[in-house]
Amino acid sequence: MSVSSGPPVVLSVGGTDSGGGAGLAADLRACAVLGVFATSAVTVVTAQNTVEFGPAVPVPADVVAAQMSAVLHDLGPLGVKTGMLWSPGTAATVAAVLDEYPGTVRVVDPVLVDGTGRRIMAIELDDVYRTRLIPGARFVTPNRREAELLTGLDVVDVAGAAAAGRRLIDLGAEAVVVTSVPGSAPGLIADVIVGEAGEQIMEGPEITTGHTRGSGDTFSAALLCQLVGGSAGEAVGRAREFTRAALRRGEHAPLGRGRGPVVARCGD
Repeated sequence: MSVSSGPPVVLSVGGTDSGGGAGLAADLRACAVLGVFATSAVTVVTAQNTVEFGPAVPVPADVVAAQMSAVLHDLGPLGVKTGMLWSPGTAATVAAVLDEYPGTVRVVDPVLVDGTGRRIMAIELDDVYRTRLIPGARFVTPNRREAELLTGLDVVDVAGAAAAGRRLIDLGAEAVVVTSVPGSAPGLIADVIVGEAGEQIMEGPEITTGHTRGSGDTFSAALLCQLVGGSAGEAVGRAREFTRAALRRGEHAPLGRGRGPVVARCGD
């Protein structure tokens, strides 16, 4: 890998969203706002918008690997984020490429469900996450439903989220953030962090909005940006506040006729 003297470089591996709200579009937008140069490797091309998810065409696994290798060999990204990997075969290929670059910071966003919590990925993908992608990840960022699918535990409160986080640590992750967990009182929402320092709960008022598209992508991308930018100690908190601000902006400036995207930018 070459070493750049410019802005930090990261690689995002995931799917396209023709509506621009989620997936790679959300990743690249968040990275640009945070001053990080984002590159990409496309796993699946989708036709979707704020109302519906249409046809999807997977990119052959060898082409995904070629995209990743092209970036990793030349641009020397400090970190890699994985999003929608679509199939067990592609996920295993992504893991194999990452194994060749052990020095990169890895954030694994295990995309298994849609915004309603409905499973959209094959159950066989879960095992690839457990055995190939979660081990060695700097952070794994499941929402509470994805944490349930990966661990088999019920995640209905912060205690359940912490238990799921510990289970993922046992699989080899350095740290876990379980997002969108019901808080300690009605109207509160929590993110539960589990790592070598123990457990931490970040709780605040739930932002009630129908425009949440891309919020998970935005959070995991912002987290990676903070990690490679030298703010590891405050990375989760900063990524969380960045995402909450994007949620508020999405509510005030909705796009589309359905579940609109979050709006990431600096300042209000």
